[in-house]
This record gives sequence, C-alpha cells and structure tokens, in this order.
Amino acid sequence: MANKIAVWRERLRLVATATTGIVDGEIVLPTQRWYLQNVAVKNDTTANSDCILSVYDGSYSHVLYYFENLGSNVWSNVKISLWLMEMERIRLEWSSIISGDILDVHISGQKRFKEG
Repeated sequence: MANKIAVWRERLRLVATATTGIVDGEIVLPTQRWYLQNVAVKNDTTANSDCILSVYDGSYSHVLYYFENLGSNVWSNVKISLWLMEMERIRLEWSSIISGDILDVHISGQKRFKEG
C-alpha cells in the first residue's frame, strides 16, 4: 500500500458560555499521521485572554504553546513541527473570557495515510 499526502486545514470556532472554554480538533484516525505546522488563534470580543494549545488523546493534555494576553480581534499564530498519531487531536483551552466571546482557531498542516 502506498502512502498518500493531503493538505490539512481545519477551522474551529467556539462561542464561550463561561469564563473558560475548550475546543477540540478532529481525531487522527487509525493508519494516519498528521503533521501540524501552523496554528492561529483569535478572540473576537475580550482583550487579554489566555489560550493553551495542547495535544490531547482523551485522557491527557500535553501542552505545546501558551498564548498570553490575546488582544481583541487580533490574530496570534505559532509555527510548530509536530506529528499527531492515532487517536490524538489538537485541544485549545481559553481562560479569562466572558460568556458570548467568539473564539477562532485555524490549523494548517499535512495528513499522511495508507492507501487501501
């Protein structure tokens, strides 16, 4: 079986319902590996929120990056070189937000999988 490569672009959006918010990306399926290259985050209404970017496998979050003091309506991004393995996903956790805030995430990378 040959390996296939595809572009991975994912957009996540969360409307906050409390002072913290969590949004999860897609789960990496069996026989796949996803290569994370860039993550951009934006908070649409409240200044000075914080966000933790992590790899999550259902039981454990491994912190990759901490976005500190995100301003209102300003994109912040981080370039990362990381392989996600089976059953892992990207998780973003916000703090210091207000109910109703709109939180955006754009993820870019590659998906690699076996054909068959």
